[in-house]
Amino acid sequence: LADIAFRAAGNHVFGVYLLAQVCEIATFIAFYQLARAIVGGPQGVLAVLLSMTAVVFSSPSVEFGPLILARPLWALLLLHSWQLIGQNRRSAWFAWSIDCGLLLLTAPAAIGMILLVVGFALATERGRRTLRAVDPLYALLVIIVLALPYLVWLVRADVLALPALPALADLKARALRWGVVLGGLIVATA
Repeated sequence: LADIAFRAAGNHVFGVYLLAQVCEIATFIAFYQLARAIVGGPQGVLAVLLSMTAVVFSSPSVEFGPLILARPLWALLLLHSWQLIGQNRRSAWFAWSIDCGLLLLTAPAAIGMILLVVGFALATERGRRTLRAVDPLYALLVIIVLALPYLVWLVRADVLALPALPALADLKARALRWGVVLGGLIVATA
């Protein structure tokens, strides 16, 4: 995307900057939609302003990268999750699956983030009721179709290979270091 934005701006870095700002604006629009659905319009504006303050002072949004692109995808995933679980809108399944698939292609931490949403759904009665329908199976199919080329690339690059097990002689030293770290944590919290 950054290359497309760079070329569209006449081979100028302003296009990449503009793309980063569009991602930020999309993130805050999704935050507002989510906050408005949960707590109402005026409180939603305050939630967005608080989020803007935290984001502006915590990380630069001038450069564009996978984490900048993951922000609006994550916000949209949360919005569509709320529409599915909180508002019982079955029509949001397709958008939710697209969000998941694109997030998997964007950020390495996406699996953990998606598992948090699924864990929330499993922890609530409304979420379990939502997951009992047939729609999640179709959403899973869309996610697999989106993420399959990336998974094939990972397998071919041997990125998913398991690391070699440590030698038996190393286990004693590792256990000793683990005990020292655990003891230090216990002393530090006491």
